[in-house]
Amino acid sequence: MNSWKTCCVTSLKLVIDTNILISAALSAQVAPAKLVLCTLARHRLVFSQTTFDELRTQIYRPKFDR
Repeated sequence: MNSWKTCCVTSLKLVIDTNILISAALSAQVAPAKLVLCTLARHRLVFSQTTFDELRTQIYRPKFDR
């Protein structure tokens, strides 16, 4: 079996940068949001406690109050 096809069929574990997650949270119309939605629909999003803490710290900054 072609390994490329196997890769595309198999659910992957993916790590997405905190900045991409924040961009996705701020607007559903931007490319980062589409990436996150595709990841959640087809794959598994994984992150460490450190990454989660960074996301939580960044998202509560006053500049993101919308």
